[in-house]
Amino acid sequence: MPSMSEQATLNLEEAHYLRTTGHSYRQIRQKLGLTVNQLALIKRTLKRAKAAQTRLRRIKPDATARDLPVGQSILPPDLRKRLAAAGFRTLGDLEDRLADPDLPGLETLGGYRSSSRAVGEADA
Repeated sequence: MPSMSEQATLNLEEAHYLRTTGHSYRQIRQKLGLTVNQLALIKRTLKRAKAAQTRLRRIKPDATARDLPVGQSILPPDLRKRLAAAGFRTLGDLEDRLADPDLPGLETLGGYRSSSRAVGEADA
């Protein structure tokens, strides 16, 4: 069974697909079994993604998803701030960092907590 954040990501991806195939938000809510609040979050997220792509294409017509600034992505707000503060300008910068086996992953960012830690384990 997926975690809550994994399920939210799956719902967002499915809603994006359904929206691009012409389904209304009402149909999406019924099909995915979402609450009104969950649907509102998905609507805001999809709207943010579309607006970011529009801004990017207006500035740079041949832009790809890698060129999207981290601050305009659909990542959670606190993660966007943390990534921007760590020097990641675009999603491409982030992808390159994660793909490089010689560099540490996101665990090196301040405030990141590993999910592999045991429940109730105190910070050292």
